[in-house]
Amino acid sequence: MASQWHCDVVIVDIRTFAIVGAIELDDASHLKKQRNRRDILLEEVLRQAGIPLLRDRDSEKLVRRVREFLKYREAETDEISATGMDSTTEHTEQKDKEN
Repeated sequence: MASQWHCDVVIVDIRTFAIVGAIELDDASHLKKQRNRRDILLEEVLRQAGIPLLRDRDSEKLVRRVREFLKYREAETDEISATGMDSTTEHTEQKDKEN
């Protein structure tokens, strides 16, 4: 029996293997009441974990959203590589300057 607690696909950072996004194609099974409750809980768990959930009933729209997300992530990764800092590093350095 398959677990009810999974996403169709997760996106990971190839350097750290951290989960950076999740993908769900909402087929007809997502219209069922029980599945709807599961989807709401899954959305909340991912939100609290800071993991974006990309979902849609239309596969073409979902593919476009995933492409946009990946382009954004690539640009963000390029910026981190160029500066050697991510937003966490910048925030920490700013706090150090304030103290």
